[in-house]
Amino acid sequence: MTESLFRRTNNIIGWGVFCIALLTYSLTVEPTASYWDSGEYIATSAKLQIGHPPGAPLYQMMGAVFSLFSSSPEKIALTVNFLSVVSSAFVILFLFWSITLLLRKILKIFPLNLIMLFMMKYIALTTRKLAVVLNG
Repeated sequence: MTESLFRRTNNIIGWGVFCIALLTYSLTVEPTASYWDSGEYIATSAKLQIGHPPGAPLYQMMGAVFSLFSSSPEKIALTVNFLSVVSSAFVILFLFWSITLLLRKILKIFPLNLIMLFMMKYIALTTRKLAVVLNG
């Protein structure tokens, strides 16, 4: 597979995974505040107030941007919760791209490891109790 074909396919599949994650998380988003700190984060995001230490300034600023899209004050919790939906879908996207990048690099190295596996000198070194094997 050529590099450009791999990149194109990887991007298309990655964005497809993002869309599936976004749809799944969107269908299960909580419309109101739940227990623990989420109610405080929603309230402080909507008015750009200071939450309890250590706070989450980036989350609160992004929550303020998302709260601008609410149609009424009753929908602010839904729109700020949707921030978690979007950011979680992006995490899935970047995780997919990271895994495919790592697997592609590992698969390039894999044949070299097989060559090393069957080298007679390395086989001889691994069967003896020597510290040379640990040093490569």
